[in-house]
Parts: sequence; C-alpha cells; structure tokens
Amino acid sequence: MSDSSYTKTLYAAILEFQGYIIQNHEVDSTTAQAYIRVADDLLRYAEDKEPMASPEAVLQEYYSLTIGVSA
Repeated sequence: MSDSSYTKTLYAAILEFQGYIIQNHEVDSTTAQAYIRVADDLLRYAEDKEPMASPEAVLQEYYSLTIGVSA
C-alpha cells in the first residue's frame, strides 16, 4: 500500500465499510461478498493512483470506469 494519506484514509473507510457489511449481512451472502469484492477492487485501484490525487477524483474516476459513464 502507498504511504499517501488519502490511501490510508480510503483504506480505513473501506475497512469500516467491510465491517459494516459483515455486521449487517451474513458474510457468506451473495450481497456481502459482492460489496466486499467491490471494496477490495476500489482499494487496489486507489493504490495505483498518484499519491497526491484527491480521494474524490479517484472515486469519480473509479465510478466512471466501473459503471461506464462519466460522473
């Protein structure tokens, strides 16, 4: 993982999100697994970005690429 503060912030947010999903859904459910997979993918995508890129820009770019439309 990169040392940039935004990646650490995104990492913490993703871990919190995954914890929420696990607490509120059965971890083996299709829904929980899908959300966790997307969160893991977002983290990998963010780690490959410039260290100084804003989290908002990274999220918008990820969304655009994943959904296939401009945000």
